[in-house]
Amino acid sequence: MPDLRHLVLGHPFVMESIGELPVCDQVTALDLLPGTRYLNLAGLDRWSGLTSLSLYGPTHYQQLSHTPSLHGLEHLQLVQTPALDLRQLAPLTALSQLTLLPDGMPYNLAPLTDLPSLTTLALYGAEGAVDLSPLAAMENLTLHLTHNTHVTGAELFPPERIVRLP
Repeated sequence: MPDLRHLVLGHPFVMESIGELPVCDQVTALDLLPGTRYLNLAGLDRWSGLTSLSLYGPTHYQQLSHTPSLHGLEHLQLVQTPALDLRQLAPLTALSQLTLLPDGMPYNLAPLTDLPSLTTLALYGAEGAVDLSPLAAMENLTLHLTHNTHVTGAELFPPERIVRLP
């Protein structure tokens, strides 16, 4: 059997639930692409080695807080999720890296202060400015911002904690 660590599921995806896939304990990273937007995450709790997850759209995000086995995730990427309530991430206490690619209005980032392990936040554009000021007290947090990400509150961070991405 090949050494499989990173699994990407995309289009066309005909299963209704991730539980229909065989479990591979070696998989540590799972990316769900646009073709999986309606895929039910039920059964993902069997993937015990999962530390990195990329979710597409609000349907996946809403299921995240109802999947206790994912609370050990270290890396999470949310793609095309509208301005959702980030308080749903509170159980993810092991989360160290979060990437947000919003679809629509920017997120209220204040709930991220409840994530003790968060050290990297990457933001990729948004409609309107993203307020970074609630995160200023997070001394170990580094922000990665694309050139089209408009922010306020950046002056509250030391320059070495803000990385501008191409």
